[in-house]
Amino acid sequence: DDDSLSFLRMVSEQSSCPSILLTGSANKALFEKKLDDIMCIILERPCSKEALTQALKLCFILKNKLELQKAKLLKLESQLEDQKLIFKAKIVLIQSQGLSEEQAHHYIEKQAMDKRCSKREIAKKIIRLYSN
Repeated sequence: DDDSLSFLRMVSEQSSCPSILLTGSANKALFEKKLDDIMCIILERPCSKEALTQALKLCFILKNKLELQKAKLLKLESQLEDQKLIFKAKIVLIQSQGLSEEQAHHYIEKQAMDKRCSKREIAKKIIRLYSN
């Protein structure tokens, strides 16, 4: 019914864990059609212990894979943000100090090594210092 569908959609949006839905044979096709956009394993009642065990194992595997992919995505987004900041800092150095792109790049790397901090932090400092 609609309440079950709404509940499953809410769980799907708030969790990275797939759902398992046990339903009668009359509703299985309806649920399969309406839930094709969320991670939900639909099992028909009565369900064997083996089928339920396999579905649970699959849910755990999918959850773990999703968490790994989410962590990779967050890392890539952070790296992209770092590159954007570093690029902006290079532009600031080129415009304000008359450096070439290569010199600006080298300056940021050297400052990061000398001050033992990330290039991201150096880029932020450069942007704050020269963008005023």
